[in-house]
Amino acid sequence: MYGFRFTTSTLDKHSSEYGIYVKTKNLPPLAKKRIVEEVVPNRHGSYKFENSYEDKIIELECGFIESDFSLRRLKIREISQWLSKEGQLILDYESDKYYTGRLIGMSSKIDNSIDILNLTFQVKPFAYSTYLNENVILDSEVYLYSDIPVGYDLQNNFYITGYQEATVTNLGTYEAMPVIEIDGTADSISISNSTGGFTIQNITEKVYVDCEKMLCYTIDAYGEKVNKLMDFTGSFVKIPVGDSTFTIDGTNLNVNVFFNYRNTYL
Repeated sequence: MYGFRFTTSTLDKHSSEYGIYVKTKNLPPLAKKRIVEEVVPNRHGSYKFENSYEDKIIELECGFIESDFSLRRLKIREISQWLSKEGQLILDYESDKYYTGRLIGMSSKIDNSIDILNLTFQVKPFAYSTYLNENVILDSEVYLYSDIPVGYDLQNNFYITGYQEATVTNLGTYEAMPVIEIDGTADSISISNSTGGFTIQNITEKVYVDCEKMLCYTIDAYGEKVNKLMDFTGSFVKIPVGDSTFTIDGTNLNVNVFFNYRNTYL
């Protein structure tokens, strides 16, 4: 019987811990596109502009058997606490991927000794690989139906002392947004691919480039982020589906460049 795992900042539990039987009622194969339609006077039809996806709504029907009504109510309160925060949702039948979101609705139907819970999750439009690409090696344990090819050599960490072309692979079905970690020293470094490129000046410590949140920063001795956008010029990059060649160059380079990302799926 399939179930699900939901992990928040404080709790990491599987539905089986509550004796829940799970049925998926709704799992859209593709998130709805966000489309703006413009009608121009005296012109036939309309112009449509699209640049993003809406959240997905996942609906699960959960049942559990407990003859004692008071114990059933107690279990429902425990489940409510477990699912009360934003977290990562992993469905057993695709356990190599997770969705990020929160529970937005819970309703129950009582039938003698059986409680039926209807759970509605609102999640981001994409699923993400549970495996960080840096951790996948030939001997790794992976989900049987994972998209990761057997024996595939994934490289995303590069030592740079001069001009280099580096190939990074996204095994998903949608572009990935990396956090690029630059560790070492350089007067300047430039990183680019087919989606864009940027240059950072005056690197004397580890620099993080968060392409999804559009941030460039270092970390101080207290673990706080320190803005470095004043030394950043250009645009943030994405990792397209498949192999992507990054051009890395600069002056007085002595750095490790690490592309930290997860395969991303529609």
